[in-house]
Amino acid sequence: MPGSLSDLSLLTCYRKGTNSIADEFYVPCMSRAQRYDRAVGFFSSTIYVLAWRALKAFVSNGGHMRIVCSPVLGADDASALYEGYTQRAEEEYGNRLAEAIQQMLADDVLQEPTRVLAALVAGGVADVRIAFVTASQDPVHERLFHDKLGIFSDASGATVAFKGSMNETKWCFA
Repeated sequence: MPGSLSDLSLLTCYRKGTNSIADEFYVPCMSRAQRYDRAVGFFSSTIYVLAWRALKAFVSNGGHMRIVCSPVLGADDASALYEGYTQRAEEEYGNRLAEAIQQMLADDVLQEPTRVLAALVAGGVADVRIAFVTASQDPVHERLFHDKLGIFSDASGATVAFKGSMNETKWCFA
């Protein structure tokens, strides 16, 4: 069993350029977590390039992630989400998807992060929802959903919450 989130010596603040946010915070938390809830303005499956080694542990832990993001998605990620949800709904793909996830977990070199996103969604490991902010919710001005917070939880009940300006993309955590 992986260590608990409470075993980590985390800083109270991480800054891009000063800290390696992926190596010092994101990867250690993801590798110990069983649940990951994330609200973020921009999401890209490229995050799985950085988080690959932690993602393998997260899936092995029986992990489940829920992501809420703005409707601004790359065409590849939008297609991957469509494919993942379509395959999840179609029972005949179940065994093939489980096998595909196992093959991806065995591959140290991640070639196609969008395929990982599709497989995570299809396998029920990840759920992604799109947030729209309308005039009725924000009467002063319609705006893009751009909140950024996250919560990691592990099997022991330990929780790590974070808030900040980083989006869920490879380039923001690099």
